[in-house]
Amino acid sequence: MAWNQLRQWSGIACHNTTGAVLAVDLPNSSGRQPLGGEIRASLAKLKSLKHLDLSGNNFTGKIPHFLSSLENLQYLNLSYAGFSGAIPPNLGNLSSLQFLDVSYWGLTVDNLEWVSGLLSLKYLAMNSVDLSKLGGEWIEPLNKLPLLSELHLEYCGLSGFSYSLPSLNFTSLKVLNLQGSLFKAKLPTWLANISSLVSVDIGNSWLTGRIPLGFGELPNLQSLKLNYNLKLSASCFQLFARSWKKIQILDLSINGLHGVISEAHFHRLGKLEKISLSENSFVLNVSSIWVPPFQVIALEMGSCHLDPLTVKCSNDSNNGGDNYPDGGGKADQTDNGNGFIDKWFYMSIGVGFAAGLLLPYLVFAMKRSWGGVYFAFVDGTAYRLSSEKMKAAARRRNRGAR
Repeated sequence: MAWNQLRQWSGIACHNTTGAVLAVDLPNSSGRQPLGGEIRASLAKLKSLKHLDLSGNNFTGKIPHFLSSLENLQYLNLSYAGFSGAIPPNLGNLSSLQFLDVSYWGLTVDNLEWVSGLLSLKYLAMNSVDLSKLGGEWIEPLNKLPLLSELHLEYCGLSGFSYSLPSLNFTSLKVLNLQGSLFKAKLPTWLANISSLVSVDIGNSWLTGRIPLGFGELPNLQSLKLNYNLKLSASCFQLFARSWKKIQILDLSINGLHGVISEAHFHRLGKLEKISLSENSFVLNVSSIWVPPFQVIALEMGSCHLDPLTVKCSNDSNNGGDNYPDGGGKADQTDNGNGFIDKWFYMSIGVGFAAGLLLPYLVFAMKRSWGGVYFAFVDGTAYRLSSEKMKAAARRRNRGAR
């Protein structure tokens, strides 16, 4: 946030003309001794305060009710600060608040009606706060926040999700993180209708139902994590047939996915950087020398079903197994006329490729930057092999011409 200010001492910012305190910025993020004890009510006298960050400290007691009197407050971060008990509903009086983070496993909420008063709110995080009493009723107050752009409710114990509940109707929501919260609930299909979404994480929840095909058509989606839900299902063929124009991170591991994935599906993922499809039930159908697109730096396929019959070789031609025309259609004399070398070549590449799918998982688990080196090596190997095939085809064309 921008304002004219003069820093008089560490963590405190004042207006350069009036001297009014505009910011108290004392997060414990540098490893220093955390602040502790109770917050004194004298803090409420700072009527011009716009920024208050006390995160990561070790305060005692409940979140002070008097914070609601700071009517100019735009930024409030009380995450992991040691507070306990219920979040005071009168925080809903802070109509100028744009950022609110009250994440902490020691906090609880009886209802979220007070949130609907935060009409300027753009960022809301309540990670680890116990919301188990809310059931599905947590949705409606959030629908009244017209500017909300990021919502983080990780491991909050939300339940009661069903398709009959009113859907989130945000027009500006970009980031939605409900990881570990919607335990044993239905995947909300209406998420596929929020066109503004950039990042969605609903992993580790044991969600049920089918993954909406509409996720693939969200125009701005860059990251989708639905991992470790076990009971989610979808046909990979239909899911990957969607456009996914901007997707960079895709984690669908440990679900009930099925079907056949071909290399053509990967080419639809134009900007993909990381994809995880491990622990599912599908087959991979690719050509023998195919490698993932260069920009894919992490491909995790562990424990997927790689059917050797569907790891196909591109050897359908009229020249006994080559993809290059030889003019006379004669078999290579060094093959003794039976194409044995070609068959051995394709078989070895196919088996090597299937085994190689497991290698990136181990490599990238050790060091992310090795991804580029690995794929550069694979790409170079594939190029050399294809070059040798083209040279062999050229020799056969020359013999046929003679």
